[in-house]
Amino acid sequence: MTNKNPISSAACTSQTCDAKDDQWRSTFPNSDGESQDSDIDVFEDAKFANAAGETVCVDDGISAAKQMIQRSPSFPAGYLQAGKLYSLLGYQRQAMDVYKQGLDNTDRQHHHILRQQYNSAKAKDELRIDIPGLAPYDITASIAEYLANKEPNLELLDVSKTWRSKFAQCPSIWSTIFVNPYNEKRNVDELTRLGHYVGSHVLDFTLYGGTPPYSKALFAGILDGHFGNLVHLSLMYYIAYNNSKLMAALEQISGTLTTLHIILTGISTTTNDDHAFPYKSILSTCQNLECFKFSNHVADISGAATGLLRPGYTSKLKELHIKSQRIKLADLEEILRASPKLRHLELDGFTSAVVDMILSHCKSLEIICLDNEINYIDYYWLDKHRSLNPLQTGVRAITATVDNTANFTRLFAENYSTVEALSLLFNNALLPDQWISFMRGFGNLSNLVLLIIDYTDATASTAVAALIQKSHALRRLEISCSAACDFGSSIASAIVDAPCLQELDIISAEATELNLRTLFQGLAAKGSASQSSLQTVTLASIDCDTRFTVDNILDCLSYIASLRKVEIDQCQPVTESGINRFCEKIRLHPCIEAIALKDLGKSVTDDSLKYLAAIKGLQTLNLASFSSITTQGIRVFDDLPVRLSLSGCRGVTYAFA
Repeated sequence: MTNKNPISSAACTSQTCDAKDDQWRSTFPNSDGESQDSDIDVFEDAKFANAAGETVCVDDGISAAKQMIQRSPSFPAGYLQAGKLYSLLGYQRQAMDVYKQGLDNTDRQHHHILRQQYNSAKAKDELRIDIPGLAPYDITASIAEYLANKEPNLELLDVSKTWRSKFAQCPSIWSTIFVNPYNEKRNVDELTRLGHYVGSHVLDFTLYGGTPPYSKALFAGILDGHFGNLVHLSLMYYIAYNNSKLMAALEQISGTLTTLHIILTGISTTTNDDHAFPYKSILSTCQNLECFKFSNHVADISGAATGLLRPGYTSKLKELHIKSQRIKLADLEEILRASPKLRHLELDGFTSAVVDMILSHCKSLEIICLDNEINYIDYYWLDKHRSLNPLQTGVRAITATVDNTANFTRLFAENYSTVEALSLLFNNALLPDQWISFMRGFGNLSNLVLLIIDYTDATASTAVAALIQKSHALRRLEISCSAACDFGSSIASAIVDAPCLQELDIISAEATELNLRTLFQGLAAKGSASQSSLQTVTLASIDCDTRFTVDNILDCLSYIASLRKVEIDQCQPVTESGINRFCEKIRLHPCIEAIALKDLGKSVTDDSLKYLAAIKGLQTLNLASFSSITTQGIRVFDDLPVRLSLSGCRGVTYAFA
C-alpha cells in the first residue's frame, strides 16, 4: 500500500516489538489450551494502545506486525495485530490469510482467538455488497460519473462480467481516454478489450508514446469498427510503423473525426519507406477535419513522402498547427491554398517570409503564430478583456519574431485596427530611422489590449515605445529585454502615459537609475492623483541601480491607490527595512489583495511577517525561498483570513490547511 491511513493503533515500531512479544505471551495461558474471554478483552484494549498515546500509521503497524511474526512465528501476537489492521482497512481476505497462517504456525492453545478473528473477517467479507452489480442503472451511472475523473478506467472492465456489463452502459466514463503505456504499464490486450467493450463510447482518444504494438492495436480496433464515434484523436510521440494501416484507420473514422493531433518522433523502416509520412494525404482523407496539429521531429519527410492532396480538395480546417523545419514552402502553400476557412494558424520553423503567402490565401484568419518559442498569448485572459466587436473580422492576435520589418508591413497595415493581442520578439539591429519608418506604416492600435514584448537589441526600444504609444486601449503589458539593453527612457515615459494600463510585468530587464526613476515616480504621481488604473505589478529578475533600488520602487508603488497585487521575484537590491516600510504604508490600502515576495535574500524575516499581517485587505500571501522566517513567526497569521503559500522556506515546519 502507498497511502498511509493514520489511526490510533497499537502498531509497534521495531524498537518496541520485543516488549510487545513479552506482553502478548503473558496474555495467553499455557495451561488449559484455550484462551478465555478476558484474553480477547486484553487484545481489544491493547491492539491500539500506543504507549505514548500517539497516532500511528496503519502501514507502519502492519510492517511491525510482520516483523513480530518473523521473530516469533509460534506466537499469535503478530498474526492478530496484522489481521486486525487489514480488517480495519477493509481487506478482509488478507486478514483471513494472516489468521490462517497463524493457525498453521502457532500452538493449539492459541487457535481459539485466531479462529474467532478468522470467522469474523470471513463474515465481513461475505456481507460485502456489489453495489454496481446490484444497483439500478441510475445509481450505477452516478458511480460512473464519479469514476469518470479517476485514472485509469480500464480496470473496471476486469472486475467481473457484471461490472463490465453495467459500466459499459455508461458512456460518460469512456468518452475521454488517455493511454500511456509507459507510466501505467498498459499491455496491448487492455487496449484491445477497451475497443471491444466500450469503443463506441470513446469520443476523445489520446495514445501517449505510440510505439508500434499499441498503434497497431488501436488501428485494428478502429478498422474493426470499435471506435466508430471518435471526434478527437491524438497520437503523441508517435512512431510511424505502417502508413497504409494509419490511412485505412483514418478513412474508417473520417466521417466523425474533427480534430487530429500528431507528434511524429520516429519512423519504423521495417514496414515503411525511409522518411515517409503522408501528412498531406491525411488532410485529403479526413474531409471533416476542423483542427490539424502536426509536429515533426523526424530528420526529413520532404518530397513524395508527404503524400498528395486530392485534386480539387478544399478543407474544412479552421485551426492548423505545423511545427517542422523540414517542410517545404511549396507544401505549406498547397495546404494554405486549400484552406480558405482557416481562422487559427500556428507555424514553427518558418521565417517571416511566409507572411505574404499567408495573407494571400487565408482571408478569414484571426490568430497568427509564427514562433511557438516566444511568450505565449493568454487567450483565456484575452477573451475576458476583448474590446473588439465579435462580428468584426480581421486578425485578432499575432505572435512572431520580427526578423525583417519589410515582411510585416502588409500584416500590420491590413490588421492594425482589429488586432487585440501582440507577442513580438525584436532580435534584429536596425537604425532608429528604420524602426520609425516601420511604425509609421500603420495607424493606432485602437483595439490592442495585450502587448508582450521581448527585445534583444537596444535599437528596438524606439519601436517598443511607439507600439505602447499607439495602443490607447492597452490593459496588460509584459516587457523584457536582454542584459545588453537598457530599459529606455522613451519606454518608461510611454508606460506612464498609457491611459488604461491595468497589469504591468517587467521581466529580466536592466535599467539606469534615471529610467527607473522616470517610470516608477511617474506611476506614483498618477496614483497619488487618483489617475491610475494600474492594478497588478510584477517585477522579476531586475538588477536595479544602487541609487534607485527595489526599496525605492516599493515606496513608489505604495502611492498607487488602485493597486491590487504586487509580485517581486529575484530583484536586487532590496532590504528588510524597505519591505517593512512598504507594508506599513499600504496597511490601510483600499484595494490591495495579494502580495508575492520570492527569492529576495534575507529581506523577509519574522519581524516583516508582523507588518505583512497588519495589512487589512490582504487575502493571499506567497513567500518563497526565505530561510530567515520561522514557524513561530508564521503563527501571526493563525487567526487571519489570509491564504498562505510557503515554498522553500526551510525554517517553517508549520502545517497549513
